[in-house]
Amino acid sequence: EEDPDAYLPALPPDLLAERQRKKAAKLEQNVDSQHNGAAKLKRRPFGPALPNPTEYLNFDEEEEEEIVIGPVLPENFEKDKDDLILQQTIQEFEERAEKMRQTSEPDNKADKPLQRGEWMLVPPESTFLGETPTNMRSRQFKQRAHDPEKKDNSLWTETPADRQIRLQKEITGQKRKHEKEMDDDPIKYSRVDIEKAETIKAYNELHRPKSLLETHSEDYNKSRRWKADDVSKRPFDREKDVLGSRRMDSRKRKEFIDNSKELSSKFGHGK
Repeated sequence: EEDPDAYLPALPPDLLAERQRKKAAKLEQNVDSQHNGAAKLKRRPFGPALPNPTEYLNFDEEEEEEIVIGPVLPENFEKDKDDLILQQTIQEFEERAEKMRQTSEPDNKADKPLQRGEWMLVPPESTFLGETPTNMRSRQFKQRAHDPEKKDNSLWTETPADRQIRLQKEITGQKRKHEKEMDDDPIKYSRVDIEKAETIKAYNELHRPKSLLETHSEDYNKSRRWKADDVSKRPFDREKDVLGSRRMDSRKRKEFIDNSKELSSKFGHGK
């Protein structure tokens, strides 16, 4: 039969027969080499080789029996399964009953009086917590120690009735006990503070010049002007005592007017 795909020019008969002969010889050679190779002994492989299929299967079976991932169930798990389920159910009922009991307890405690904790009633140990942030003082070293016994801590534990009494006393001008003691007692300096102040004063007198205030004070005392300005030693003068420097005569008034006329030259356009 004629091949429908043979649309190209055909080879000459001699070339076609030669090609078919070569193909048949090559095929016979391949078949002979396969038979000869099977008859020869297998060569020993070099390097690592895969195990035989039978050994690999046996190895997998042993590994599956030995390797266990995750927690191991107890031996009698299937037998004790019903008991475990029963215990879990009982535990859930007990937890639910405990929650219901806790939710119902506040109703029973409503009749009991409420009490504040100790941390709310005990005043702080520091003596500076009672001061307000707006009470600013000069930054300097502490010159005396505060006595904690004289610190008033009654505001931490006073009741509304005590507060009302305290406010009434403040309106009438009565002082509390600790305020009287603080006002009457003078400031007590230690011996070390007194010696330190004297040492600083002596050093300043020897090695430091006098301040501007001290210089003017000495000049004022030496000039005796303070005797002339003594109000108790002269009669009442309305111009000095009442009007003072606010009085303006015609000369000063004219001087102010003349000076104000010069403002136009200062704030005018450039020349």
